[in-house]
Order: sequence, then structure tokens, then C-alpha cells
Amino acid sequence: MNRENVRSVARSVYCMAVCPAGEEVISPFLENRKAFLREVDKPLQKKQETVYVIAGSDAEGHVARRFPHKKPKRVGQSLRPRSISGFLRGLSITFQRHRSEGLNATYHFTFSGEEYYLSSLSAPLPT
Repeated sequence: MNRENVRSVARSVYCMAVCPAGEEVISPFLENRKAFLREVDKPLQKKQETVYVIAGSDAEGHVARRFPHKKPKRVGQSLRPRSISGFLRGLSITFQRHRSEGLNATYHFTFSGEEYYLSSLSAPLPT
């Protein structure tokens, strides 16, 4: 992997999980996982930087335990889904597994208005 490819991949690694571009930059990982982890992933893990977290979230605890050299900065919750599918997709991203330990519940949603949709979700979410 040449230096420019590494830079391109590095810029995208942070958002691969939520960005459609992730499909385009995943090929170096799939071609040689060991090299990708050594050349891209590890340097990003070692990088000293600010990580934005919600106060008291699982992410805040994870950063403190796994990356003590990174500086967590608390921010407010700012997700504003614009559709029912965006809301439902966001639940799996924002669900706090550790904070909800012991929770056993099922939630039923009825959405009405411009969009109409019925949905049921269970917690804990499957891993």
C-alpha cells in the first residue's frame, strides 16, 4: 500500500461503519488484513487526540480503559433522525449495552404522519 493510499484509508477508517464510502476503502483491509492493521489501524489507535463522547456513556468508559492516552471530551446528544429508518438504525448505534445491563424489555413503536411504520425492538440487543 503506497503512502497516498494509506492517507486515504486513514481518513476514512473513522467513519467506515456509518459511511457508504467504507465499501470503497475496505479492499486494502480485505487484501491484507495484517498489513492494514499494522500500517493504518495501529497508528490511529496510538495517535494522541481528542475523542468526543457522551457523558456517562459506554464509549466514555471504553476510551478511558482502552486508550488512556486519548483525551475524552464530553459532548451533548445531537442525533436528529430525519426518517423512521434513520431513527431505528440509530438505536443500535446509541444503545448503551453496559449501562442497560440486566434490562429485559420489548418496545413497540407506532409511527404515524408522513410515514407510517410499526416496529418492535427487544433489549438487550443481540450481539
